[in-house]
Amino acid sequence: MKVYHCSKCNKKLSFLNVITEVEGDKEIYFCGKCDKEWVEDKEHKIEISKKELYIKKHSKKKSSKMVEVTEYYCSKCGEKVGYTDIHCKKCRSMLATDGATKSKKVKVLEEDFESDVKGIGGWLLFFIIIQILRIIIFLGVTISVIYEYFMRDLVIEMNNPSYQNIYIILMGLSLLSMTFFLSYAIYSLFKLDDNAIPLAKMSCLLPPNLFFFFYLTYSERVANTFPKDKRYTLPIDIIWFVGTIVLFILAVIVAFI
Repeated sequence: MKVYHCSKCNKKLSFLNVITEVEGDKEIYFCGKCDKEWVEDKEHKIEISKKELYIKKHSKKKSSKMVEVTEYYCSKCGEKVGYTDIHCKKCRSMLATDGATKSKKVKVLEEDFESDVKGIGGWLLFFIIIQILRIIIFLGVTISVIYEYFMRDLVIEMNNPSYQNIYIILMGLSLLSMTFFLSYAIYSLFKLDDNAIPLAKMSCLLPPNLFFFFYLTYSERVANTFPKDKRYTLPIDIIWFVGTIVLFILAVIVAFI
């Protein structure tokens, strides 16, 4: 019986340590130890990184070019080693000492792939759902307070009851402004507008939600869907946002006068 070994880590391959994946009518095999694909072709095993294979299958190629890189080899057995490796994986000799490695310049094909993590989905979709729930809450509270005040003579406990009308007006306006601002931000996200992310980040501060603020800043999906070099903030968006904050602060100040 013929015995196969992984060409990367030299592990003996059997049905117990080989990962099999089906792609259409073709089976692809991966070593269970080092996660490398292997194919038996005329006694030579061809290895491809599983991650590399996934990227090439699910991503769009942006560009490709020949670049010069430095490869390192063990001076004792000639095995290819990494720049940061401490010892040779084949002969186990130390590489940290002088003259233990040799290098050469080679030209390789460098391919740049565009990630397929893009569009309204994942955590970005969850963020939009949360914003919609906030809109419903803000709108419900605003309508409830205004209705109770004008139709049922709602009395709000304040230090100075004579400022009650001013407080109701300021708080109502600030809540309505927040509601429409959040709605505008969601609309911009679905339209994929260039000012959508600045709007979404500002909406995270009404009231503050740092988790989603950092998500919008560092997310791969957000970066791919809304390229940073195309984003901009409209002056009217900033004025609207600042105005909403000012109305809320004024309402709080009036409540404690």
